[in-house]
Amino acid sequence: MDIRKKHSSYQGVVYKYDLKTDQITPLTLTNFSGPFHTHGMSIYVDPKAPATAPVTFMVVNHVDSTGSVVEIFDHILGTSDLTHVETAVITGNTSPNSFSLPPSLAFPSSKDPVNVPNPNAIVALSRRSFFVTNDLHYPTGPLRLYETVTRRPWGGVALREPNHPLHWAQYGIAYTNGIDIDLEQRLVAVASSTGRSVLFFDWDPVTQDLKPICTVNNLPILPDNVRFDRQTGSLFVAGVTRTLECFIPKHGDPYDPANVVGWGVVRIDLKSVLNNSNTTTTTTAPLGTEVPATAENSELAVTYPGPVPGLVTVAAYDHERGRVFVGAVTTSGVFVCPYRPPQAASV
Repeated sequence: MDIRKKHSSYQGVVYKYDLKTDQITPLTLTNFSGPFHTHGMSIYVDPKAPATAPVTFMVVNHVDSTGSVVEIFDHILGTSDLTHVETAVITGNTSPNSFSLPPSLAFPSSKDPVNVPNPNAIVALSRRSFFVTNDLHYPTGPLRLYETVTRRPWGGVALREPNHPLHWAQYGIAYTNGIDIDLEQRLVAVASSTGRSVLFFDWDPVTQDLKPICTVNNLPILPDNVRFDRQTGSLFVAGVTRTLECFIPKHGDPYDPANVVGWGVVRIDLKSVLNNSNTTTTTTAPLGTEVPATAENSELAVTYPGPVPGLVTVAAYDHERGRVFVGAVTTSGVFVCPYRPPQAASV
């Protein structure tokens, strides 16, 4: 059964969280109608635009009747409106059938137009271009379970630009999940949930290629979303800690709030990881040098075994107040956890 379809009657909402007042405000969608089944979201601020220019929001919208799309909105800071400006089609009207071959087996060209049947996370590159991850090739049925359990590398990252067809920027990743890019728009991080790893790439905007740098594996969590943090030189990664509780939930439906899943937030030190990626003592793999997660290059910054509902998916760090905000699918709010990285604690 496709869990998303079971919950397709719910309308998604985008909220604004005020760090100073801890107030949460829902944003009103304007110039938009229809289903809004939200998944990944990204915000883009044009560094060359004036302060009064709108901020761009991109949201993955799982529309059952037409296939998933990316909704693009404008938002003026200080207001409570999201104004719809475009719907970017990233998947066809029908999902892959039960016997369609994954691209890695069908031998496509990386620049061929692609279909993204199961979009998950998104990161905006400009007001109209973005990377979007495709977590699994098969949307339903036993092949989807087989792909997940056996960790088949049939997910990937697609690139969309207004004047070019959607195409694979990188393919061959097991359960491709969260994605983020640094402020210089060169370093890209991608989570592989069933691989328990985070992959780092160098993006060349001219050739539109993602060049593998390294893979940080053996993480203590199943990584979901990833977030670069410029001030600490870190990557924050959120996810659950126990595999079976996530994929075989006690109450059947993983979105049932009665399910309790242990979760954690890992902080990866980018300088340590990227320096180690240039050593010759690690194994060179197709997706970059393998760098095991160790106490020297990462830490379990926040962890919680329960009894709060699980399915934690995202974390963001608030420098000024020394706290991590953690979001979960099955809760109606966010967890606020006190934390300061080791280098921040000594300042």
